[in-house]
Amino acid sequence: MILNQKDSERRHPIKNFLIKKDIQVRIILRVIGLVSLVSVITAVVMVAVYYSKSKSGYLYFMSQNILDDLQRQNILMVILPTLFISEIISVAVGIWLSLYSSRKVAVPIYKVEQWAGALRNGDLTARIRFREKESMRSLTDHCNVVTEKLERDFKAIHEIIENMGKTKEPLQISVLKDILSQYRFGRQRGSEPVL
Repeated sequence: MILNQKDSERRHPIKNFLIKKDIQVRIILRVIGLVSLVSVITAVVMVAVYYSKSKSGYLYFMSQNILDDLQRQNILMVILPTLFISEIISVAVGIWLSLYSSRKVAVPIYKVEQWAGALRNGDLTARIRFREKESMRSLTDHCNVVTEKLERDFKAIHEIIENMGKTKEPLQISVLKDILSQYRFGRQRGSEPVL
């Protein structure tokens, strides 16, 4: 069993977008909240700077022609639409970034959970593969090495048990003990190593 998302029947990016809802919703809300906060602060600072400068007369220009001065637009009417459009764009980018990053965090967690579940259920053929081969290479290699080692060891144990009925050599028991000595058994509750 290879745990990947290549099967077209299993891949529904929109329908299955929230595969780890608790993690993804937290990431989405944090990023959108941060982008919104920055947008509000930017807008408040821009308007405050405008009003402080306009009261001192720095933002208004007067020419020799009074008719031209009357036709000039208020600088605020030039700044506000630009500011509003840039804020909308930054919030849209923030939403996209939050959705993208939440998915990039949730998919590896989901796949590792599926892999661990397959191992727990005795499927020693389970392997992990990610579409992002470079960024997930270390995780993929570590998980798949664990599966390969377990598969080798359990095959060896199975072969020894099969042969035990045919021959009663003490050598097989020592090989079995060597294999099993690589694993830790019978730990007391609470004494498990925390990784």
